[in-house]
Amino acid sequence: MEIKKEKNSSLRHVLLQSWDVCVKNTQTLFLTMAYDVLFFIALGFVTRPLFDRIIAYAQAVFAVLGKKAPELVQAAAKGESTVMLPGTSAYLWKLVLVYLVLFVVVYLVYSFIEGLAWRNTAKLFSSQQAFSQYLLPFFRLSLVWVFLFGIYHLFTLYLDYRVLVAAQGNPYPALLTALRYFCVLFFGYFIIVTYAALPWRKTIGSAVGFAWQHFSDFAFTYIFIWVVFILLQFVLIAAFRLSNTVGIIAGMILVLPWLSFVRVLLMQKCVLVEG
Repeated sequence: MEIKKEKNSSLRHVLLQSWDVCVKNTQTLFLTMAYDVLFFIALGFVTRPLFDRIIAYAQAVFAVLGKKAPELVQAAAKGESTVMLPGTSAYLWKLVLVYLVLFVVVYLVYSFIEGLAWRNTAKLFSSQQAFSQYLLPFFRLSLVWVFLFGIYHLFTLYLDYRVLVAAQGNPYPALLTALRYFCVLFFGYFIIVTYAALPWRKTIGSAVGFAWQHFSDFAFTYIFIWVVFILLQFVLIAAFRLSNTVGIIAGMILVLPWLSFVRVLLMQKCVLVEG
């Protein structure tokens, strides 16, 4: 089914159109949800050993920091470097190497399985979505986003380390917290909109340019997605407080359909904006 273009691109109209697409294509929606389930299972399976290593190295670093706390406080007060302490440098470099391996693994698993999920949705809006023609641009675009996310994550780890060393019991700086939220919101917008535009914008520059050019068109849709996501977080927190089983069931019932609907919503918005 290929969706026809219409001029009205208000949030209400996009929501109604997206709901109509989902109702008429329930099999596609369920297949997309199956890809998401497969992604979470595969990601957990292949990254578990790496996260075990990360936790072990991090515990070793914090153990050294705990023993050298008085020295760190004195060094920070004097303005001396506390980045690479004797006893921590080896573990920090091992952490970096494990994170690099984690980056490659996450990139490959995410790009293949989530690429299939996005392609499955894209076929509702454009019939010209051959396997290789869609996945290759998706792999290239994902390489950019996963790389930037890796840099961001390593940078925040470095900031956490610096704050831990220099804070001397003070609260975590509010400015850094605000900066983190800003980065998540800013890059989150470009990530999901470029993926949604990929059926029609096959190059990275074209997809990013589309997202930048139509920021005002997607603003309310993006805010709506985040509002619903936050509400779902509260529901899941309450569900997991009852039991892990209830939380997992609630996640499957609420989050998986929502992720599939968001893909449809964003691509429907792309169609209406382009129309």
